[in-house]
Amino acid sequence: VLAVLFFGYVEALILCRHCPHYAEEGFLLRCHANWGLPKIPKMNPKPMNSIEKVVWLLYVAVLFLYYIPFFIISGQWLLLMLTSSALVVAGWTLQRTQCNRCYNLSCPINRVPDDVRESFFRNYPEFGKAWGKINPDRS
Repeated sequence: VLAVLFFGYVEALILCRHCPHYAEEGFLLRCHANWGLPKIPKMNPKPMNSIEKVVWLLYVAVLFLYYIPFFIISGQWLLLMLTSSALVVAGWTLQRTQCNRCYNLSCPINRVPDDVRESFFRNYPEFGKAWGKINPDRS
């Protein structure tokens, strides 16, 4: 239930609506992370605020770390080690293959290099203006 709620609506409400893929035409999202999800909340080109970042990170932590107390209480040390190792490898892989090329510069785990960010704001002036990276008087 937590995963369906998170990936079905909460992530779009907090994170996805700040992404240029969300601004594309159509009712469904077309990006490498959440392909096919409906665009229910209204698009917002401004960066995520601190509260949105904290809420998103807390929800991700609950979603992906909830198993730890259960494995500790029940003494399932091997399962705890295997599951935690898999989570670390998945997180590392995500950072190395997806987060270093993602358009959503507002995401707390985005790792796009600065030169790519500057190029992004030049090519997406609506986002550059909303982020204060481009002078609103300039076209």
